Amino acid sequence: MAPLLGGDPGAYAEWMSIGPSSWRLRATVARPTSRPQLVTGRLRRYLATADATAVRFSAKPGAVLAWLVPANALLAAVGVALGLALLDDPALYFRELMPGTLLSAAHLLAAALVARAIHRRDPRGRRWYESFWGLSAVLLVVLVVVELTQPTIFLGKWLQRDVGVRAPSGIVDLDGLLMAVLLVTVAGTLAVRSLDLLRHPRALALFTCAALLGATSQYMDATFRVSAWQFVAEDGAKALAGPFLLAGYLVALGSVVRKQSSG
Repeated sequence: MAPLLGGDPGAYAEWMSIGPSSWRLRATVARPTSRPQLVTGRLRRYLATADATAVRFSAKPGAVLAWLVPANALLAAVGVALGLALLDDPALYFRELMPGTLLSAAHLLAAALVARAIHRRDPRGRRWYESFWGLSAVLLVVLVVVELTQPTIFLGKWLQRDVGVRAPSGIVDLDGLLMAVLLVTVAGTLAVRSLDLLRHPRALALFTCAALLGATSQYMDATFRVSAWQFVAEDGAKALAGPFLLAGYLVALGSVVRKQSSG
């Protein structure tokens, strides 16, 4: 028997009779799924899983925070000790694309997925740039890319070496200044939609803690004399900011889910 999907075009009838009855069905040939469709379908499944996971953890944001903060501190301490023992570099754990950087990126990505989950449940059905949650989901993904690629380092070196730009008085690292400007820009962009936060005071308090830790990290990055231990202190503060940021989004999502369930 010839294979169903093989043969020449027109070799099979367009219509087929089924059994002794007079019913006729159009014969169709199964078309293979294209690669873009496969990728899109897989991405949708991943996002659906991430959404369900975010909802599950939004029921216990306090436990998430209580677990992440000491876990991050312990990992940082072990990473610093290993860096000293292996390469005499206490900052090795926090260097580019090392575990500390990857962990910070993971915090940002998780927060972005939780923000997306909140935006998907917006009763007003606003576009992503019209709500705090949709806008922050996009901006957090941008920060994930920045955390992994470190473009401000290359930009700062290029400005100093090829353009002749010098850091202002009191600023020892142009890269730190550029990163601070980027974060202020992100915060200012989100402030335009910050009225959404007034409905979530607990989330706002957690965001404030994350902002203070992040600001401390950037202040040390821009003004402290560059050294391995300065790098450890700077990225250590940033590592602790991530759990507070994620917990803030989880608190807001939990509130939204409970409101929808009760309504």
